[in-house]
Amino acid sequence: MQLLLERIFGFVFLLVGLSHLLQPGPWVDFFKWLRSKTYGGFLVVIYTLPIAIVIVTFHSRWELRSSLILTLAGWIMLVKCVIYAVYPIAFSRTATRAFTARSSVIGGIILIAVSLLLLLDTWSS
Repeated sequence: MQLLLERIFGFVFLLVGLSHLLQPGPWVDFFKWLRSKTYGGFLVVIYTLPIAIVIVTFHSRWELRSSLILTLAGWIMLVKCVIYAVYPIAFSRTATRAFTARSSVIGGIILIAVSLLLLLDTWSS
């Protein structure tokens, strides 16, 4: 199950990273719109919590390998979801304040690098 999750999220991170890299404008617009809503934090929780729970439940690998990135991502998503569910205004105050086209591109590059690390590690073992 852990290997399967690493491969699935390797491709998910690759797609999202490419999207952030190649289409930064729509991502900036989306997060500006999301931040303008009082329920923006709840929308993040609705979409992120199931992913976080799957990763935390089925991928608890605390070894110093590339798979640790996925475990940490799951826990970070879970903590974010708890904060946004209990204190939704935290999203509007912090999450997107400095989100620009440049930061979208940088985030995309980081996600692509993480995805390649996960995918290369899963197919080389």
